[in-house]
Amino acid sequence: WSVLADDAALRAVAIGDGGRGVLAAMRAGATFVDSGTTSLELTRALHGACLERGLHMLDAPVTGSKLGAE
Repeated sequence: WSVLADDAALRAVAIGDGGRGVLAAMRAGATFVDSGTTSLELTRALHGACLERGLHMLDAPVTGSKLGAE
């Protein structure tokens, strides 16, 4: 489960340097959940990376503002 502030932080943690991020350590069939403030483009890229590894992904963003929630 990740709750990171921006695309750079999420990419670094999920994919990591040389593909050694947390996604690489997860077992097939596991679910990666992202609740951070990140772009749709990165969400789509991570979804693709999850599919390649046999993982599920859930995008569950959290926001403190009405505009962000909308």
